Amino acid sequence: MTALALLFGLFALVDGLTLLVSALRQKVGPGRCPAYAVEGASGITAGLISFGWPGITVPAMGVLVGAWAVTTGIAELWATGQSRHARRHEAVLLPASLLTGSASVTTGVLLLARSDATPIPLSRVTGACALIVGAMAAFTAWRLYGTTVSRTASRRPRPA
Repeated sequence: MTALALLFGLFALVDGLTLLVSALRQKVGPGRCPAYAVEGASGITAGLISFGWPGITVPAMGVLVGAWAVTTGIAELWATGQSRHARRHEAVLLPASLLTGSASVTTGVLLLARSDATPIPLSRVTGACALIVGAMAAFTAWRLYGTTVSRTASRRPRPA
């Protein structure tokens, strides 16, 4: 269980730091969304708790991961609502964000409801959520690839 706690702690810490830095680097204006800062702070907190208590018991790990998943899912849904008007590619980003946030909240509720589960179901539920979130991130990246830079600007000039 110690290895699972440390791996989750590492993931949550890196994810939280990335989100917090991203939230702080956004320009001030209507596109700025504090939900990413909340999501980042949640990940950093869960990661530090996991690193500070590596001998965590299975039920406590289920509660920790479940609370983190619910918090990040709600923050993702909040960010979807807050920044929806500022997105140029809303048709691609909105469904992916809604599915990601919903999957995270559902995973968290399942883990909180069955916090007494053994490490194998805990890993399976968390892994299924990670697959959904990863697939949505890959799909979104694939759909948005090349949309921010015009194709004519990326071409090299022909030699005379």
